[in-house]
Amino acid sequence: MSDFYILAGVSGIGKTTVMQKVILVDKKIKGFVLLDEMKEVAKKKFKIKDENKISKLLDVDDIFTEMRRLAVEKIRKNKNKKIILETHFAMWKKLFVPEISLNELMKFKLKKIFLIEASPSEVRKLWTTKLTDDVEEYLERERSYAEFVSDRLKIPLRIIKSTNLEKIAKEILKEVK
Repeated sequence: MSDFYILAGVSGIGKTTVMQKVILVDKKIKGFVLLDEMKEVAKKKFKIKDENKISKLLDVDDIFTEMRRLAVEKIRKNKNKKIILETHFAMWKKLFVPEISLNELMKFKLKKIFLIEASPSEVRKLWTTKLTDDVEEYLERERSYAEFVSDRLKIPLRIIKSTNLEKIAKEILKEVK
């Protein structure tokens, strides 16, 4: 089974860019964006190509849960030795919910959680199209769930407070190698 590393943080913090930088340097590491994988599964299952329709479909709780389950199973089957799974611990869906459940995380051989954080004012600068009133709550919920998962699954949590994506990628590479 592959070694899995979770890369989490609020929307727009730079998770995807960091993951791309990491896998560009080390070709032995494979990266997945959970939400993208869920959308791909939904496209195939429902034969829908329109991104807006897929996004609306994922707003339905039962469909979201099923697409997440199928995406997790698909990712788990990957044969790479090291895999980074980019996800959100707090997603806004009428209320804050984890993008991936504790039960699903338990299916992976998790080695570490990397949580990218920035100050609320830095996050507001990064969010050009998002509401900015609940930044503090979003950051707090993301961290709280990361701490909960770390504690429950007995895996280390590394909080990286920075918006320097190059620096974050280098730090993650050191710890994943």
